[in-house]
Amino acid sequence: MSANWQFVSSDQVSGKVATKDRGIVREAAMRAYRRSQRLQRQRQRQMQTPSHKRLQPTPCTRADPDWSTLPPDEDESNNISKANTSRSNPMLTLEIGSALAFDPFSTTSLCSRHEGLMLFTHFIYNIAPTIQPFHHQSPQHPLSTIFISYVITDPLFIEAILFHAAVHIDSTRGRSWGQTTWYHRGQLIHQIRERMNSSQDTASDALIMGIGLLGASGNITGDVTHDSVHRDALQHMIRVRGGIDKLGCQGTLSTFLSIGDLISVTISGSRPGIECPPLDLAPSPLFDGLWGYGSLTKECSSEANLESSGMRIREIIQLISRLATIYRTSYNILSTTSSHMATFTHMCCAAEHRLLSLKGIPPAGSDGSSAADVFIYEAARNAALICSTHLFRQFKPRAALLVSLQKALRHSIIACDYDSLEPGSCVSMGSMRLLLWSICVGRVTALDPDWYTVCMKSCISNLKIQSERELRACLEEYVWEPYMDVGFIW
Repeated sequence: MSANWQFVSSDQVSGKVATKDRGIVREAAMRAYRRSQRLQRQRQRQMQTPSHKRLQPTPCTRADPDWSTLPPDEDESNNISKANTSRSNPMLTLEIGSALAFDPFSTTSLCSRHEGLMLFTHFIYNIAPTIQPFHHQSPQHPLSTIFISYVITDPLFIEAILFHAAVHIDSTRGRSWGQTTWYHRGQLIHQIRERMNSSQDTASDALIMGIGLLGASGNITGDVTHDSVHRDALQHMIRVRGGIDKLGCQGTLSTFLSIGDLISVTISGSRPGIECPPLDLAPSPLFDGLWGYGSLTKECSSEANLESSGMRIREIIQLISRLATIYRTSYNILSTTSSHMATFTHMCCAAEHRLLSLKGIPPAGSDGSSAADVFIYEAARNAALICSTHLFRQFKPRAALLVSLQKALRHSIIACDYDSLEPGSCVSMGSMRLLLWSICVGRVTALDPDWYTVCMKSCISNLKIQSERELRACLEEYVWEPYMDVGFIW
């Protein structure tokens, strides 16, 4: 909002101001005084409000009445509290109610409805952190800073985020879409249609982002049936732009869309529809040991035979193990530099993209492999995806992504007839140990760990493992971090 300047004249000799102009000066001074008093009252109220309540919306009349009556999720409140204690970027200082305002001059469309700021805040502190390796502890992450700085410049960007946040809130609270969600979906479709009818905006970043989030509601709900049309349109627009690496927002948009596509195809059980963003390792000693994996993550075609597929899966599991070690031992260094965080995020995406590209492992053939090997490698592929999601993202076990992976993993374990396998009979010792690791990984994020416990005991017995030390040595051949031991019983 531009300032309305007014000029007053004064006598150059006496310095006196005319009566009319004196009124203008007094009015401006009173306005400034009232503004300062109002800001002071806001600061006092903010200091008196407990930190864990500052981001909660104040009760008010909403288009969807049940928004104000349902209490927030306990986990959601804890996440918000963590975000309050760690945020340091003034751009992300959001406050609901009469305290601090993110958009005091109404330069964006966030204030057009009651729930705008609340939904935007929910996206920043509850959705964006779950899909990136560096969550609440690092507000400097490109997805949280660079990406958001572009988002607030375009109403279509904002509307896409508000719709996605509304879907997420409805889903986490176990209810069907409310009036608020349907409203923002209608607004998003309306803005997309207007942009597509404009000859000046055929494939802009905002339009691509809007279609991407419109087709990502299934990533939250688990029902991706109706998202296929939007996903096809997204892929077409990316091709119009010349590829994923041609998108703007300093590379953060391509990362965001790539992660969304990986989640979608994991749930649907298909191959990635968007190419993996180009991998550009930041010059740092942290990544020296990862240069050898560059060609591995760039290949996206299916392997010719079962042996090569199994070898590729093992190599990607080793890559995830290296990433987990770097993440655990050098987190403080990684989380202070945007280029390091971007490189690490791209490596995680590339590993997942490669695993998903291997969907449809070749059947057993003349290379000496058995039918059980096919299902063991498929189980290992799904376990590796579970492992990457568990280590580098903040998804809960009930998330649609993990539920889909758990279902696929259990199917593969049952299909390989795990309880009758013995080393040397129809599978090798290495395949049996890989199966045991897959079962243990599945148990970490399982809603029903008892089923995996039965499978694990059977494999341990068949492998003749006698102690916890032997079991841990088997797991550490692949990927096993200390905090995966929680709830783990020998």
